[in-house]
Amino acid sequence: MTAYIVRRLFAALFVLLLMSFVVFRLVRWLPGDALLVKLGEAGRIPPDKMEAARKEMGIDRPFMVQYASWLSRAIRGDLGRSLIWDEGVATRLRKGVPITLELAILSSAVAITIALPIGILSAVKQDTLLDYIARVVAITGLAVPSFWLATVALLYLTLWFGWTPPLRYTPFFDDPITNLKTFILPSLILGFSLGASLTRMTRSTVLEVLRNDYVRTARAKGLQDRIVIARHVLKNALIPVVTIFGLQVTNLLGGSVIMESLFSFPGIGGVTLQAVSQRDYTQIQGNVLFLGTIALMMNVLVDISYAWLDPRIRYA
Repeated sequence: MTAYIVRRLFAALFVLLLMSFVVFRLVRWLPGDALLVKLGEAGRIPPDKMEAARKEMGIDRPFMVQYASWLSRAIRGDLGRSLIWDEGVATRLRKGVPITLELAILSSAVAITIALPIGILSAVKQDTLLDYIARVVAITGLAVPSFWLATVALLYLTLWFGWTPPLRYTPFFDDPITNLKTFILPSLILGFSLGASLTRMTRSTVLEVLRNDYVRTARAKGLQDRIVIARHVLKNALIPVVTIFGLQVTNLLGGSVIMESLFSFPGIGGVTLQAVSQRDYTQIQGNVLFLGTIALMMNVLVDISYAWLDPRIRYA
């Protein structure tokens, strides 16, 4: 198991290095000039000052030299300074991480709470009314975009019930009730979208395991269904579900960008969208690299948990 974990970590480091290079290159291809974003319109600045500022920012050097310099600083935790907020990129990330993390945790909790029991019941009660309802709801969750659902929910909750979520983010430790009121709607929407795919996967894998010979043998010995499912079905059935959940984290991070923008959350997603709209190159590359790292680490954790659930994978 240790050797397997070490191999996966080395592979993740290589992918992370490649991702940092691609992000750094793509940001440089964005239209506009980073210097003009920082200093304003070119016509208002003397050419000699522009050249001095360009040299100070290091953007007059060859691309590979810029990348090597940025990478060496990034390894030490220095991602540069934001062009529009005039503070460290890492500082902006530290402010946004708790917000995005809370949204992701609450959405994941909603998804798991929905997906596992409904998926298992749908499989055990196959071709019943409960199964049909669960399948329709899951397909609806897959088909409806989360940003559209959020927009419609905000519109009709306001028109029909006069309810709107708090317009300003309140930290959890300042006012837990107001904080949870702020997160309840976006968490439910993101959790519903994520839970739809998990529900279908849970149903499919449980049905597949229920048809195996060892499950029929356990039932023939007189074991109750709940014991058969808990001891013999779930561990094998949850292996693909864990994989799908880990892969869906990337969709969760992407959905957080839209949700944070719609609900005015100052999280990583909202900051990234604002940085893109204002061409803050250093903030963009820092945020994208951070989000990519989180997604990559989740994939590594999924691989490790997969190997723990099924030891045969360690030797593949």
